[in-house]
Amino acid sequence: MSTDAAPQAIADMDPEQLPIPDHKLHGWTHFIGLYAAEHVAATEFVIGATFVALGATTTDILIGLLIGNCLAIASWTLITAPIAVQTRLSLYTYLHKIAGDSMADLYNWANVLINTANVWKWSTR
Repeated sequence: MSTDAAPQAIADMDPEQLPIPDHKLHGWTHFIGLYAAEHVAATEFVIGATFVALGATTTDILIGLLIGNCLAIASWTLITAPIAVQTRLSLYTYLHKIAGDSMADLYNWANVLINTANVWKWSTR
């Protein structure tokens, strides 16, 4: 690629594929908000409801949530955050760059199946 074509190639890229500039970086409070929105709201309410439907006790759920959230915080702190800081790309975008369209599609369809199965299960009660 010539140096003249490089700016045009960058201009044609999807904004989600570009590194985040310094002036758009957020602090730790923004991270906690995003973490809570993604993991507490989605995972615990969707998958947790499935465990309840399958007969898990309150104690099982609370212990599972405690262990799961500790592991999630550790993985975000030790794996995801360093990658995000180094590349300034979202984990999903980085996965897409590494594994390609098929892995991103597989990830999306797995989420569709899990959420659809949960909604179907609760709607048939």
